[in-house]
Amino acid sequence: MFHTTKSILWNSLNGHQQCCKRGIGNFLRELAKKQKQSKTLAITHNLPKYFKNLRYDIAAGDYIVVVGGAVRYTNDEWFGRKKTWVINQLPSRSNLPETTFVDAIDFNETGIEKHGLKHIEKLHHLKYLSFADCPFVDDNCIASLVNFCDTLTHLNINRCPLVTSNGISLLYKLRNLERVNMDGLNHIQNLLFIAMMLEDIRPNLRLGIVTEQLKELRNTMEHAKKHGLLLEDEKKPEEPINGLILNDLKKDSTTDFTTNIDR
Repeated sequence: MFHTTKSILWNSLNGHQQCCKRGIGNFLRELAKKQKQSKTLAITHNLPKYFKNLRYDIAAGDYIVVVGGAVRYTNDEWFGRKKTWVINQLPSRSNLPETTFVDAIDFNETGIEKHGLKHIEKLHHLKYLSFADCPFVDDNCIASLVNFCDTLTHLNINRCPLVTSNGISLLYKLRNLERVNMDGLNHIQNLLFIAMMLEDIRPNLRLGIVTEQLKELRNTMEHAKKHGLLLEDEKKPEEPINGLILNDLKKDSTTDFTTNIDR
């Protein structure tokens, strides 16, 4: 009896410790995320002076890496998005050719907001941009994307709580936009309806919420057909009606139309 009670007590205590560990881990992760977001906001208003002496795409790349994001250049070289980075890992220290430009930016889980976007607004080759899990990205940020209306093809705004239907409706201004990921925006009413209207306006545009809805509908239809829940189309007659009439006329060989015409 003692051993049983002791084992139950030990298992309960061990489980409590594991829950505490997981709780502390989540707390530390959230704290690190908030610190990174705070650093983004601080750097936004206090841009290093040496940025002014750099080529615009290089300075923008340095800014993106410093605030915790990642940047890719047209030579397929990525910078940033590491647990720790040193000054030598910045684009300005990598001797990038003059013909390389920023074409992809990953701002996921950073504190980027409308004031920070002014440091990248003159990137004329940007195609891919991700704001996933950015708590300060709002409709003003979406409106500022008009600076990339001729180049931006892919946008990720998953789980951006400050984006509203007004911001989503502004996406039609991005003429070359092909794909938008927009999961976790359940706070927006009639989101599917707005997304479908955007696809009507921009035939080349595909929004994730519409794609998922169509996929779900297609799977439902296939399931219904597989289990005989859908009525099959009525069988068409083997011969068209006019064909049946002509056949009947051919069978009646005694009919003489010429005599009727003569009369």
